[in-house]
Amino acid sequence: MVKASSQAGPRSADVDDTLTQMTEYAHNILRTRPLQHFAIGTVIFGSKLCMGYFDRSGVVLSEEYDYVERPSILIQMIARLCWELTPAELGQDTSVSIAPGNHFYDLAYSSLDVTVSGDLETGNSPPQVFRCSGPPISVSSSIWGRGSSTFRATDLSPNRPCVVKSAGRRPDREVETKFYKMLDDPPPSVAQCFRLEDNVLLTRPNGKGTRMSVTFANTRKLKRVPAPLFPNNNRALYRVCITPVGRPLWRYETIEELVMGLRAIVQGKYQQTKRILHRDLTPGNLYLFRRLLQDGTLQLPPEGGEGFIADFDIATHLSKNPEYSQVEKTIEYLDTEVKNEAGPALLGTVPFMASEVLGEVSKGRRVARIVRHDLESLCWTVVYSLFVKARSHKSAFQGVSETTRKAVDDEFSALFSGTSLKHILDRRQSFLQTRAADSSVLALSQLFWEAHQPKPRLLLEMMWEILGSELDRYQAGRIDPAKSPFPPGSVTERHRRRSLPHAPFIQLTHESLLERLDDILTDFGGMS
Repeated sequence: MVKASSQAGPRSADVDDTLTQMTEYAHNILRTRPLQHFAIGTVIFGSKLCMGYFDRSGVVLSEEYDYVERPSILIQMIARLCWELTPAELGQDTSVSIAPGNHFYDLAYSSLDVTVSGDLETGNSPPQVFRCSGPPISVSSSIWGRGSSTFRATDLSPNRPCVVKSAGRRPDREVETKFYKMLDDPPPSVAQCFRLEDNVLLTRPNGKGTRMSVTFANTRKLKRVPAPLFPNNNRALYRVCITPVGRPLWRYETIEELVMGLRAIVQGKYQQTKRILHRDLTPGNLYLFRRLLQDGTLQLPPEGGEGFIADFDIATHLSKNPEYSQVEKTIEYLDTEVKNEAGPALLGTVPFMASEVLGEVSKGRRVARIVRHDLESLCWTVVYSLFVKARSHKSAFQGVSETTRKAVDDEFSALFSGTSLKHILDRRQSFLQTRAADSSVLALSQLFWEAHQPKPRLLLEMMWEILGSELDRYQAGRIDPAKSPFPPGSVTERHRRRSLPHAPFIQLTHESLLERLDDILTDFGGMS
């Protein structure tokens, strides 16, 4: 990156966008090459230059050098970055290599060969190579934090399709594979882990062949980056290989397929939990069965496997109280972790979290995570998937006005983006109150109506009903009806009391959600 002024360096107190720009460029590198441990960036400003080291833990800047006075510095930097440094020295995982016939600078995603050691039973086995092809299924949306990435892959030994996931695990977090091991006879609606590597190793560059765990601290030490890490932020890289390979929920072919997939997910979650709370039921962790294989063969899903759950990265055990689990003292926001000195915790992906969790943590209160919160996250994921389908597959929704499509885009942004927990919760409240007053004004419902598609509209209305009830439940628990700024018996006081949330609320359980999904499938049978 080049800046004209010598005052525009990344350390300048007057220029706050230089470091931000460098970080954004590094973010782009780590998103498009998600199997990188770090990225190196350079900024030239006036007659000076500075380099930055960016990993999932933070940024470390070099000294500032005047390349006019010392031109050899500039020449050495260019030579090292462009010709001398190997891909591993530029941040590539040493257990990853470019597949034959591929190159780093291909226009499409390069195929990568990933070596994984360890099996589910013993954790020890000869290394095995998996070929990751195409763009990642999912990748962390933030430069900081877990740095998780999920690829469609092929196990080259038996030549079977699978999924390879890589992520950074905090030292105080339980290993994800522990939860897979707990499932003695998992249903087909839970992904199967058949190979794991709890700690990915790298070879020390000392010629002795000794190995060390891939952690932020070890990587920085090898690169001689003198920077301390925040507590609990020295993540260790791990990998899991799972089957089957799925499709995101919004890639459903028929609305019946989506509902059957949801039913399988809810049923499987109910059967397999063994006191496991997932805590991150989001679009990146819920899938539909992939019918079309790589060779073009069409296969039917197993019974109960129309949809499935994956990724137990932040799952936890339910405590002796069958409904509750303690939470930890960090905030994870869209894969980003921020220290929260006040103490309450937030684990998961924020736009899909239960309203009660968002509300309590935003006010600095502790909240116990319960099964109902997982199910509400599932409902928000369904709404998100219906939005994505409507926005990205316009040909499937003919006859819709541009005004309605624009309103759907605005509605989507309002619900699934926000600058704070309170901001997201306030938008939900405003939206669901509008829906309660007149559901016909909601853009996505209007789109389904204009496209003459009553089935997705019916599913959407069911989700809104559940989500509205959950928000009312939370608000009712926080409001004292006896406290009012208005005189008793006044018109304003009577109006206030009428507007308060009232029980009974929907009892959101696995059984009740399954019953509703069965009902909606029955309703579909009576529609053309």
